[in-house]
Amino acid sequence: MQTTNENAAAKLNDLLRGELSAVETYSLAIEHIREGNIAAILQEAHNCHAERANSLSTRLRTLGAEPATSSGIWRAFAKILESGAQIFGDKATIAMLEEGEDHGLAQYKALSQDRDPDISPLVKDFLPRQQSTYNIMKDLKVSLM
Repeated sequence: MQTTNENAAAKLNDLLRGELSAVETYSLAIEHIREGNIAAILQEAHNCHAERANSLSTRLRTLGAEPATSSGIWRAFAKILESGAQIFGDKATIAMLEEGEDHGLAQYKALSQDRDPDISPLVKDFLPRQQSTYNIMKDLKVSLM
C-alpha cells in the first residue's frame, strides 16, 4: 500500500513527465518552425513548461522522491511531432502542440480536486499557466487555419 507521500510523488512525477515531454516537444518544434514570430511564441511556452518541470523536480526532492528524468512514453509524441513538422509544416506542428496542451490541461484539471497538501498548492499555481499555454496554442492554431 502506498503512503500519502508515495501517492503524491507518483502523481507529481506523472505531471513532471508531461512537462518534460512538453519541453522536449517545444524544443523540436522550435527547430523546425519556419516563421520567426511563431518560434518566439513557442519559446515562451517552452520556458513556461521548463519552469514547471523544475518546480516539480524540486517538490519531489522535498518529498524525498526521485524526480523523473525523461518523458517516458510521451517521448514518442515528441518524435511524431518532429517528423510531422518536417513533412507537414507549421500548421500541423501547431495543431499537434495544441493537442498536447489540451492533454496537459486535462491532467491539471483532474488533479485540481486533489486535497493532498503536497499536490494542491502546485496544481493551483500551475493550472492557470497550463490554461494560458493551451489558449496560446489554440489561438495560434486558429490564426494559421
